Amino acid sequence: MGIGFMIFGLTILGVYLGFHNWPFERSLILCVMILLLLTNLVFQMTPCYIRDEYECCRIAFYSLTVAISLGLALSGRFYFGTEEEITDFYGTLQLSFFYLFLGFIFYLKKVPECIPSLNKY
Repeated sequence: MGIGFMIFGLTILGVYLGFHNWPFERSLILCVMILLLLTNLVFQMTPCYIRDEYECCRIAFYSLTVAISLGLALSGRFYFGTEEEITDFYGTLQLSFFYLFLGFIFYLKKVPECIPSLNKY
């Protein structure tokens, strides 16, 4: 659940800040992202969601969510953003996507669960 909150939290805050000059588009995107967040919560609360055979579904959902977030960031950068916003905001946003990528690698590799010395207890 933490991964979902992290991705959605980053996207919702980024949309709120990045689309401040376009209130209609911002409201529409925020509604869609909040709907996806609630859908993700419902999926994660089902008992079958944590089973290993559904890992591909979890990975696909998180990949789709990150792709939507990246698409929003790119549209803000190349279509909606002003020069000042691009220089002040989008460098940090690109860094946050790098951190998301690193976190996703940790999730896929199951770190730290895969380290045998940590599984003694």
